Amino acid sequence: MIGTFPFANPAMTPLRAAIAILEGPDAQTFAGTRFSSDIAALDDGAWQWSAWLDAQGRVRVFMHLVRVSDTRFLLILRGGDAPAFIAAIQPYVLRSRVTLQALPPRMPIDTAAMPSGTTWLMDDDIILGCGDYAMRLPAVDPTMPAQDWRRHAIRAGHPWLPETLDSRPLSAALDLDRLGATRFGKGCYPGQEIAARLHFRGGCKYHLRLLQGPVALPPGERLRHQGSAVGSILDSIEINAGHFLALAVLRDSLADGENLFDIGHAPHGGSRIVVGTPDRTPGTATHSRI
Repeated sequence: MIGTFPFANPAMTPLRAAIAILEGPDAQTFAGTRFSSDIAALDDGAWQWSAWLDAQGRVRVFMHLVRVSDTRFLLILRGGDAPAFIAAIQPYVLRSRVTLQALPPRMPIDTAAMPSGTTWLMDDDIILGCGDYAMRLPAVDPTMPAQDWRRHAIRAGHPWLPETLDSRPLSAALDLDRLGATRFGKGCYPGQEIAARLHFRGGCKYHLRLLQGPVALPPGERLRHQGSAVGSILDSIEINAGHFLALAVLRDSLADGENLFDIGHAPHGGSRIVVGTPDRTPGTATHSRI
């Protein structure tokens, strides 16, 4: 699909991952009843995609959930703020014997690719294998952060949820079932009924799309078509000089044909944007239709 997107190129800034620790005798049980993935099936030293949904099935938090042990989990949020997340989930702790602690956010940078779900924790360094790429989260920010991992993540349809999103997407809109972040036979968790209904019966009108062209698309910005909101940008990165790649949640009715996208405060002008779909093969990011 070819569209028009009038927007001046903003500076691309590195992302920072919020990090929280969940620990205590009831850590696994608490995580299992709050988060959407199958925590009981996760091995020590491995990670899985997971999410905290609201009662309407919308994604409050999307994360890498690392199982350090039965009583200790590392939650690496793809967007958001750890103290705010802890404040929001703390009322649900009740009598559970768990504590939640926020760590300083870290800047993910490039490192050698590792199989999806593998984790390296040593000397205050965190590495998450994501298939065709890996993310390293060092304790100290590098002076020249390399962020080519974002290109792989965008092509693979691995969402990052900017804090500036004006509404939280449904789990189906982010393809969380494809990633294994939502499981429907593991027991109840918030939003499970709606997430399962959308998974088995369909009905979600928004899904992930790739946008590619000469214009930088700022994360969190809303896409409009003929005056109506049709989606939002999740992440964007320059892949070579004057050429940008972005991951967006976009209304399905605009997945084909020619459409005009605009942003409320954008200047007049235009740039051609090609729209495609992320790779649907788990753990890879090399066959995107764009």
